[in-house]
Amino acid sequence: MSIIDVEIHCEALPEAARVLSCEGSEGMNALPWWQARILVPEAFDVDAVIGASTALRLADFSEGSARVWDLLVVAVTHEEDGRDGCIYTLELCSPAWLLTRRSGYRTFLGKTTKEIVTEILEDAGLGGDRLVWRLSGLYEKRLYCVAYDESEWAFIERLLADEGISYWFDVTEDDAPVLVFADDKGAHEGIAGNLLVTYADPGGNVGPRHAFELAVTDVLTPTKTHVREYDVRAPDVFVEGEAGDGPFDYFEYPASVLTEDAATARARVRLEQLQRFKRQATLSSNCVNVQPGRLLELDGAADTWMNGRYLVAGVEHEIVVGSRNDAEPASYTNRALIIPHAEAPFRPALPRRVPRVNGLEPAITTGLSGEEIHVDDLGRVKLRFPWDRSGVMDDTSSYWVRCLQIGMGGSMMLPRVGWEVPVAYVDGTPDRPFVLGRMYNATAVVPYPLPGAQATSALQSATSPGDGTTNEIRMADDGGAQEMFVHASRDQTVTVGGSATSDVGVDETHDVGLSLLGAVTGSQSLTVGADQTVNVGTNYNIAVSGARTEIIGGMEAIKVTANRTVAVDGAYSELIGALYGIQCNQSNTGVSGAFTQLVGGGLTVIAGLGVSETTLAARTDVVGGSKSLVSARGVSDNVVGAKQVKAGPTTEKAGGKVVTSSRAAGSVKVGGSADVKAGGPLVIEAPTITVEAASIKTKEIEIGGGALKMKKGKSSIKGSIKRDGNTRLGG
Repeated sequence: MSIIDVEIHCEALPEAARVLSCEGSEGMNALPWWQARILVPEAFDVDAVIGASTALRLADFSEGSARVWDLLVVAVTHEEDGRDGCIYTLELCSPAWLLTRRSGYRTFLGKTTKEIVTEILEDAGLGGDRLVWRLSGLYEKRLYCVAYDESEWAFIERLLADEGISYWFDVTEDDAPVLVFADDKGAHEGIAGNLLVTYADPGGNVGPRHAFELAVTDVLTPTKTHVREYDVRAPDVFVEGEAGDGPFDYFEYPASVLTEDAATARARVRLEQLQRFKRQATLSSNCVNVQPGRLLELDGAADTWMNGRYLVAGVEHEIVVGSRNDAEPASYTNRALIIPHAEAPFRPALPRRVPRVNGLEPAITTGLSGEEIHVDDLGRVKLRFPWDRSGVMDDTSSYWVRCLQIGMGGSMMLPRVGWEVPVAYVDGTPDRPFVLGRMYNATAVVPYPLPGAQATSALQSATSPGDGTTNEIRMADDGGAQEMFVHASRDQTVTVGGSATSDVGVDETHDVGLSLLGAVTGSQSLTVGADQTVNVGTNYNIAVSGARTEIIGGMEAIKVTANRTVAVDGAYSELIGALYGIQCNQSNTGVSGAFTQLVGGGLTVIAGLGVSETTLAARTDVVGGSKSLVSARGVSDNVVGAKQVKAGPTTEKAGGKVVTSSRAAGSVKVGGSADVKAGGPLVIEAPTITVEAASIKTKEIEIGGGALKMKKGKSSIKGSIKRDGNTRLGG
């Protein structure tokens, strides 16, 4: 028969406090909980007791063993006052229970589960030597992990269960409390004292320490697991892993793993979690050393297959001491949940569902200090959420967060640092945020004042580094003032793969600050229904490789302050329906092909420094009105081919030498009178010169005292000749 003693030690309780009864439960992957009913001589200060450190000690003097629990008083119930004193019920939990009273939000970047759990426990004063890690597996760093609106202990349990890491509360050889974390069946020690626990039915008596009830249960469990994850950097291939075989398949997505090896390991862990109670047993005993996370050796069962080594997964304790006057000794029994140790490692249950975010949340985009745009190669950004109390405002505030784009190929609109953005979550998971767009606030205001510009829609992007300029597409839909506005703060490039049509109902204005260049591979046609004005501040050059035709229905006037030069490699035609006038310093025209001028009105050329016209083929001038050529200096007209001029009254005045030459046949016909006046000698050279007068009375050639010479050929003059002064005809 066991001799049991139970004691409670708490500095806030009276020294004479005595335990009347006690019950509790403890288990792997669970916080220990105890309830002790105590008797004290007089009432005490409840506020001083709640939260006080307490040691609960259970001893079995018959075998010389004892267990100690490091606990806190978390609740006090004052039951009654009797003749022996006051009776209170104390509720006791592990100091780690305090983390169930600490909740909120917290983010972790690039850390393993071990690092995250250690950091939280150390912040709570529960780290250091109190933590024992017995891990054999390899664990990836979590890129982004969020504790979201949950207690710190719930967050710890969720991460441990996700990795398949079990925990239990234990003590060292010196009874110092420790929290053990393990993922392998080799991480468990035996129960204190003798590992062997002998089974005997309730009527048997095999000694003070024995088990007296045993039941084994087999459970149908899933036989296969399959986990899957999506990798944004390899979107065509899922990250997948499988374990087990059989008809009962468990599928998990998302698995939150990065590699195939990690997915396979996760599938194996999930199968072990699902099968952790595939075979389980309940054992009742009076052995105080039966504790979670430890091994025991069961012997003596009538069904020998039940004997063997078991892992203690959980224990429920019951202790009855009685009052001071009770003659009966204290009684102790426990009921343990045990698992065959030969099976796979004992895992925690599947992780509870990650807290879900209902709806959208606002966030502020962050980046390196001084940066206006902070993105990675996938266009992802960093965020700071309103619930984040860390105070981190730079690029370490979160992991990279993907951004929703306009639903069309090639769209790219990236949030700038400091923007307020709406955030959704993939499947509501806080570890998987997604930026949906942008929102304005009192600091980041709309580009146009509202409600005045309420009919305006705009796409505007600011220059970076910021200088106040923007690129913009704006649409104003105000009735009577509709506008489509496109603004490029610097360069603009428009590329059209096929045809482009621009239809302007009223006016169109182009202002170019520097140069305007246009290149047309094929033909170009320009039709102007009314006037066209081209003002050129300096030079104006037109280069035509082939033929050029210019047709003007009305008057054309060309005024050039300096020289005017026309150089044409091929044929050149000018067709003007009305007056055609040119005024310049010097007029130079060179045509390698035929040169044709058709002018419906008059043709006037005024050149102060001379006129030079050269045609390498035929030259034809047809002028409906008068033709006038005035030059203060010389006039030169050289035609390699035939030359024909038809005009009304024709005047050529030159202050210098006048040269007209044609290598082919040519004709000059004057319908009315004609005057040829020269200040110096007038030379007409030809093999044959014939001068005919229609009437003998008409003065065909009048020489006022000069000399008329004919040479190098035959000359014939028909009609009367009148000479004033000396006349000489020489052949």
